[in-house]
Amino acid sequence: MSTVYYCPESSRRLGTCVENFPDEDDEGLNKEYITYQLKIDIDRKLIAKLIDIDNQLKNLEMVKSILSRKLNDSSMSEKIKDYISLTTEKSNIRQRIFEVVSAKFKKQNKLNNVKNGYVKIVCKKELNFSLLTAKEGISPLIIHWVHIYNDKYIMEIERFPYILNEVDGSKYIDEIKTLVMRLHKFSIFHGDLYGKNIVVNPETNIVKLIDFGISSWFSELKDSKVFYSDRYGGKVDTIEELLEREVNKVEFLVC
Repeated sequence: MSTVYYCPESSRRLGTCVENFPDEDDEGLNKEYITYQLKIDIDRKLIAKLIDIDNQLKNLEMVKSILSRKLNDSSMSEKIKDYISLTTEKSNIRQRIFEVVSAKFKKQNKLNNVKNGYVKIVCKKELNFSLLTAKEGISPLIIHWVHIYNDKYIMEIERFPYILNEVDGSKYIDEIKTLVMRLHKFSIFHGDLYGKNIVVNPETNIVKLIDFGISSWFSELKDSKVFYSDRYGGKVDTIEELLEREVNKVEFLVC
């Protein structure tokens, strides 16, 4: 049995809940959350199989490198076949679990008179960023989330009708910049600020940021060389310069 955490429309003001906050500094974030729980039956044999596959794939990491570089290494042919077979099986199992959880989400939404959202599989770090930013009004409401195995979760977020690429984004420049600067205020670097990761509701003129899959805490940037090869074009020397570039990126998104 897995626990699902649910935040209905009526509790939007109070936000969502996360069991264990990241160890990183999250000063300024309000931790007064409200939690609603329900249970989902997930076949434990499938979970055990996923864990077993992950362990096998760890032993085949060199194959992943060979495939990514498109090398022709005949001595690795059998291991390559094993790797492809395992990843295919893993994908199929994850899809079965995803469908079970999605169906449960829809059932619960109907009971609570809540519109169905967008469901995706995420790692714990992305879930935490999504929960924290949703609480602060930076990203869409988190409707449900459920732990699957290891650091993998399935979450459902409030669905917006459009992404920035599908609307006239020029009218939202100031709103988007404000969201990015608020994100930085909480020591979070988005790292993937593109039109597909900004959602819009033209009827309400509400804009939100989504997809924190490669986002980082500032402390992580300081401890790595990620900001020396800036994702937004060209090298930068300081975190401040990197953050400024992420804010300025908004101008290019709406051109």
